[in-house]
Amino acid sequence: MRTRGIQRVEWQAVAGNVRSLNVARRLGMSREGVLRQVYPRGGRVDVEVWSLLADEWRG
Repeated sequence: MRTRGIQRVEWQAVAGNVRSLNVARRLGMSREGVLRQVYPRGGRVDVEVWSLLADEWRG
């Protein structure tokens, strides 16, 4: 991440999408919170926001 000058990566996934949330966990991301009742594609859903900072990256 540092080589490219990236400080922060964000991951958003629909709450309850276990596979997507597991990817965030495997990458070592931290759960920041929930965007409640967003309207992405024709229906309201809760979206979890996860992030990883350059200092936290194990790569």
